[in-house]
Amino acid sequence: MTHFITILITITLLPHCIFAATASQYANLLVSNLGADNVQYAVMQNDKIISAGVSGTSVNMDTLYPIASISKMYTTAAIMLLIDQNQVQLDMPIIHYIENFKMQDPRYKDITVRMLLNHSSGLLGGSLSNSLFYDDALKFSKKDLLDRLATERLKSTPGEFSVYCNDGYALLEILIEDVSGMTFSSFLQRYFFEPLKITNTHFATDDAIANAVSAYHKLYLGTMTSDVAELYNYFGVGGILATAQDVCKFMNIYLNPGILSYQAIETTKYPEYLRGIWHSNSHSNFAFGLGWDNVNLDPFYDAGIQVFLKNGDLIGAHGTVIVIPQIDAIVCVLSTGSHALYTQMVATQIVNDLLVDAGIKINFSIDSPITSTLAYAPENLLKYSGVYANFYTDYTLAVSTDGTLTITSNQTELPAETLYYQGNGIFASKNMLYTAEFIEESNNQTYLETNTVFDIGLIPLWQAQYELVRLNPSITLPQYEQAWQNRLGNEYYLVDEYFSSILYTTHPSFQLPTTSSLEGFFGHYKIIDASNAINTVQIPQNNGRDISDLFIEVIDDIEYLHTNGSTYISENDIATMNNLRSYEVEIEKDNFSQWFFIEVDPNYPGINISITGNGAFGLYNSFGECVYNSYLEFHEGTISLSGVEKIMFAGEPNTKFYINW
Repeated sequence: MTHFITILITITLLPHCIFAATASQYANLLVSNLGADNVQYAVMQNDKIISAGVSGTSVNMDTLYPIASISKMYTTAAIMLLIDQNQVQLDMPIIHYIENFKMQDPRYKDITVRMLLNHSSGLLGGSLSNSLFYDDALKFSKKDLLDRLATERLKSTPGEFSVYCNDGYALLEILIEDVSGMTFSSFLQRYFFEPLKITNTHFATDDAIANAVSAYHKLYLGTMTSDVAELYNYFGVGGILATAQDVCKFMNIYLNPGILSYQAIETTKYPEYLRGIWHSNSHSNFAFGLGWDNVNLDPFYDAGIQVFLKNGDLIGAHGTVIVIPQIDAIVCVLSTGSHALYTQMVATQIVNDLLVDAGIKINFSIDSPITSTLAYAPENLLKYSGVYANFYTDYTLAVSTDGTLTITSNQTELPAETLYYQGNGIFASKNMLYTAEFIEESNNQTYLETNTVFDIGLIPLWQAQYELVRLNPSITLPQYEQAWQNRLGNEYYLVDEYFSSILYTTHPSFQLPTTSSLEGFFGHYKIIDASNAINTVQIPQNNGRDISDLFIEVIDDIEYLHTNGSTYISENDIATMNNLRSYEVEIEKDNFSQWFFIEVDPNYPGINISITGNGAFGLYNSFGECVYNSYLEFHEGTISLSGVEKIMFAGEPNTKFYINW
């Protein structure tokens, strides 16, 4: 711990006497204080459910929850079983098993099964395109995934470092089906659910989802007039629905050999993240095994107790499962709303209670904050000033001789953050709640490593990571740079999602960077030509995940943006609809949604729309937020247009919308 300076972020929500609460009270806490609509939890020990319950309304112990990325542990189990059956080898390239897998980058041939499991494949990450739905999941298309990957590059050399990657598990789902000759769901049913007597676990396209928990209410600004579930159609990535008790029953295979061999179970627990580039701090909320998010979870690991963690996040559904071999126990906490970090804190608190009951006491004291006086920064640190980025956005970092490190967001108007030099290369916030240092890595990248501890009165959550990576100037032709400069701040609207897609209410638009702070770059995208810009960020762990490039295409004089598997129309090319006449809108064969600005005489009460075919329309305010969606909310007659700026029509080809004022 010599290079780890522990700091404390206190969210003033709870008194520390919360440690005396029961599991039920912890669940209530998620609902009352931490943003969840409802919670379901279960605790298994020595093969028996010893505690289970719910909090919130309209749920019971049989309610199905989307378990999100906890589903990856089911995929991991299926792969390990195929390895036990000598049908798959862990270090065999996946082209040996998936015949049609190809990519633009020839290094794809080196991606192995292990690399998909430990997130070190180098794949760009994952796309949400046509994968998240309200109650109406389309079946995952193997062809669509392979076609998309065939057009993509790699962001790093396979095996170079681990960074969370959903597409790797989508490929594993295909591999399982191709090798076994069975569907992914049938394979799990036959080899796991039947012998384990698991009966309340299902998949996003099953009829049984009628018993699924309602989607998080804040996914939509309007009012859902019927209960709809949040569904994800990549089963092996995050598309399984289950009860917390069923999750515990399944995860028991990682405690007791039987379905999986002892060797297979132990193989999943190896610290795979150490095979590649990683920061030197062992205190991190991510420490990948095979499938596991963390195989060295603190504060337990420092006390000599190894527990294993897997979190899951969709947009509104979250969950955590923790396996504790030393006391033969499993804890699962699922929620709609809140965040997996909070379900993790509740789950780790329950884990601690179990350890106390077993006579094991962990010391959770947090190191005292830094108390040294502020120091002047050595001149050799000044060279770290520059533009840095994560997978999402870019920042300007400025190191001054007066000992300050200023971090400024280039794409927002948020106040700059100032850190102060403490010696030994460490900068800290003035109240000592955040520390950072610059690291020059073996891959010739310069990273900003940050350290923190989150504490809300439950078990603290340790977090160390490479948070940002330095961007270096790039030479490009002036006309290319000017083409992107002309697009600064442009907004684009989603056109290629199915009409029941959750993205139409949560992420209907994409805004390009508003400023460019580095030569040859457009925000954090490296300019290739007038139509292409790529994200070059390489960060292990989590902040380099889901990399997406930008491609501009003009079709019939209309500009479209292609990024992260989705297509968007430029706001500058959206036509205007007014109340001077009635309209008929038809979805064409390309299946693209149609967007319009609305100009309406304020004396008109609203709009009347009828639909022929399968489709839905949405109304959006000036912030791009969906205030009405006909798939979620049905009103007879006139619909108010108060505060509405845009209208969107989506549906299957030949669906028609008739608009009257």
